[in-house]
Amino acid sequence: MKMLLLLQKVFEKIYFSFSVVMSSVQLSCMIDT
Repeated sequence: MKMLLLLQKVFEKIYFSFSVVMSSVQLSCMIDT
C-alpha cells in the first residue's frame, strides 16, 4: 500500500514536470513565429 502511494507521488511529479516542459515548448514556439 505504501509503495502505491509512493508511485502516485512520483507519477504526479513526472506529469507536472512534463506539462511544464510542454507549455514552455509551446511558448518558445509562439515566440519563434
